[in-house]
Order: sequence, then C-alpha cells, then structure tokens
Amino acid sequence: MTKGQFIRIGFVIFLELIVAVPLVAFYYFDSLLSFIFTFAASGVSLFLVLILVIIDLVKYSRTKSRADLKPAYAALIIAIIFGIPVLVIHCQKLSPSILYCSGDDLQNEINVNLRKNGTCEIICYGLGSVTSRCNYQRHDSVIEIKKNYFDSLIISNYLVVRPIGKEAGPGDSLILYQVDDRLKRIPSSTSFIVHSRKPLGKR
Repeated sequence: MTKGQFIRIGFVIFLELIVAVPLVAFYYFDSLLSFIFTFAASGVSLFLVLILVIIDLVKYSRTKSRADLKPAYAALIIAIIFGIPVLVIHCQKLSPSILYCSGDDLQNEINVNLRKNGTCEIICYGLGSVTSRCNYQRHDSVIEIKKNYFDSLIISNYLVVRPIGKEAGPGDSLILYQVDDRLKRIPSSTSFIVHSRKPLGKR
C-alpha cells in the first residue's frame, strides 16, 4: 500500500468519525439545532467519502489493479465498524415505554418517558422540542436517573412514584415527584402526572 493510500484511509477514518460522533451525540441530545448540525456534518462528510471512493473506482477501471481498491474497501469496513454501535444505540428508542408522565412549569412543558431497557427520555417543549436521554435504575417506586446533564426542570437524580395528591387531574392515580437522597420531596420542583404505567418492581 502506497503512502498516498495510507493518507486517504486516514482521511476517510476522520470523515467517518465526523459522521459517527454527531449521530451518537444526537441520540443523547435531540433538538433542532443538533439535528441541523448532525445533518450538515454527516452530509458533507459522506459526500467527500463518496468522492474518494469514486476516484478509486475510476482508477481501478483504468489499471485493473486491486491495490487501487484498498482505500474503498477500508472505507466500507470502517463504515461498518462505526455504523453498528451507532445503530445499536439508536435502536434503544424502540424499547417499549413502561412509565410516561408529564409536568408543566408554566413556561415549558416537560415529559418523562421511562423505557423497559433502562433508558429514560426527558422531553422539553418550549420554543421547540428538546429531547435528552439517559439511563435509570428502579428501586421499588424510586427511580434513580444515572445521568442528568441537560434539563433544568429535572433538578434531582431521584424520582419517586406516589399516590396522587391535590396536584393531579381527573382520572389520574399516581404522580411522579422529584426527591432528595433522603426521599424527601424537593420544594418548588416540577412534579409529573403519570398517564400510563406498568408495575415498577425491582429489576
């Protein structure tokens, strides 16, 4: 393999990383701005990779030397290596919901969606929809959010499901509170009305 081919393969790895990294980040933080950035970065990078592959194919059609196809083969293999984990991450969104609830702080509506596979979606509706995702663990009726780095309305890593109080709407029977590490409700924190649920026993 020539020095030029090594350089092209390195450039392809760089371009495909530019595609893969924003796609992974887009799973954890989904907004209009992140969508535009991901679409633009991925589109430009994939276009450049395609141009490089076409150049190799044209060169191969002239020389009939398989050595000229090595960068194209490398591009395909690298795309598969990067693509599989990205696909696996995004497939987590297909897991069924076991607890879905909503809250309102008068300025923003926020929904919390817990999925069966241990992932949590926090969806905030303000000027636009922003979805952040993290992992959680259940301990009876206590829900521990493992990572919470996006939404200011979720100020605690602990949520607890309790029977409905005066804050509920008609027909609802449970509410989700934000609590501290001693399971005491945090004053002035947003609470969430439970709309659909399954038993939250120990995992």
